[in-house]
Amino acid sequence: MLFRSSAALNVYAKLPKEIAGVVCICGALQGMETLPEAAFKLNPRFKESIERLPASLEKLDDSLRQRVMTLRPLVDGVVLPKNAVLEGARNKRIISFGHLFSIGYFVYGRNVLIWRFLRKRARVQ
Repeated sequence: MLFRSSAALNVYAKLPKEIAGVVCICGALQGMETLPEAAFKLNPRFKESIERLPASLEKLDDSLRQRVMTLRPLVDGVVLPKNAVLEGARNKRIISFGHLFSIGYFVYGRNVLIWRFLRKRARVQ
């Protein structure tokens, strides 16, 4: 299932034993002040989720962060690539450009990378 990265990490922080792994694609994980205000107007719950994220990230120790993979493009006009990184996670940057195009590219063109990561996490758990 696809969720906003902040929502997925908020749930993961609450239920880490029930979730084998999380993949964040072009997700805003820091630098929230750089996000366009239009994103919050279109989806007020997104702002709520973003506001909860720092407290959720504090709950994730090194072993839990290793079960997170972040994917980011070289250039993204919505979420700055440097803000899509989570310290301690498996952070990958792929040659891709643009927010929506990169999400599609990761989900459809590079999905083997995602499935491999999640399968490995499921076997370990």
